[in-house]
Amino acid sequence: MPIQCVDEKGLTERFSGEHLRISIWTQEALLTQKAYGLIPEPYKVTVDGVKLDGLFLGAAGNVRWAFKAETNNAFVIWRPRLLLKKDNQPDGDQLRDGEIAGYLKAGSG
Repeated sequence: MPIQCVDEKGLTERFSGEHLRISIWTQEALLTQKAYGLIPEPYKVTVDGVKLDGLFLGAAGNVRWAFKAETNNAFVIWRPRLLLKKDNQPDGDQLRDGEIAGYLKAGSG
């Protein structure tokens, strides 16, 4: 089962206004409502020669995300962090303790 918001709100409802960005000014590369940062874009993704069904959220050619589970009251919240490619890390930023890698599906496209 895909991970989705508990109340089924989409990103546009959850993040009001036009400033949905991926922060590059911190070490986190998290989704934010700041007026600066990378603009999220839809991508088609191919993994090991297999085209994944749908559109996936990314930015600047990066589509792989790290997800970390955090408990908030009775819910588990998955915190996404875009794994940005850097000169010394051509496969993208490394996973940190407690993170798993994956893709953030944005639509069926």
